[in-house]
Amino acid sequence: MENCQYDRQQLLDDIWSTPVTHLTQSYELSDAGLKKLCSRLQILTPPRGHWAKLKAGKKIPAKPALVSYTGSPSYHVRYSRPTMGSASSSGAIDPRLAA
Repeated sequence: MENCQYDRQQLLDDIWSTPVTHLTQSYELSDAGLKKLCSRLQILTPPRGHWAKLKAGKKIPAKPALVSYTGSPSYHVRYSRPTMGSASSSGAIDPRLAA
């Protein structure tokens, strides 16, 4: 996978439709990392207890609108992680460790 950019609207929709702990696999980040990414991209996240209130049938705030982005453009870049197969074929791993 090559480097691409995060789609802020898609991330906002995902964050407000699914708990952060369930999104970690698809974004390849920890839950804390995903919350930090949202903060950097100026995306509001659900407050603590949001999913518990939803499950209990209590009134919860609606999903906020996406605000215009004023931060660094470098935060939009989604870096790909090298896979073990690609690293070993390029010679990036020491041959002594490959055995």
